[in-house]
Amino acid sequence: NRSTILIWELTNELNLPTEGWQGQARVEIFDLAGRLWVNDIVNVGGVDQIRADVRDLSSGYYVVRMSQGDTMKAAKFVVRR
Repeated sequence: NRSTILIWELTNELNLPTEGWQGQARVEIFDLAGRLWVNDIVNVGGVDQIRADVRDLSSGYYVVRMSQGDTMKAAKFVVRR
């Protein structure tokens, strides 16, 4: 089950919607060359969104992927410094 979320332009935090998700989910952030920058397991039960810290990312385009079992959400975002 795949779905796509929106493209964001941001500087410090990335808010990821988690409505309907329970338990733990994996959050991965890749640059467009495919290099993995973030690989976290987060608790998503009982919250409408989680925040991913992107302060350490350089300016540029990235892809965030959040997955749990067969469910995955992915989106592109831009970090501006």
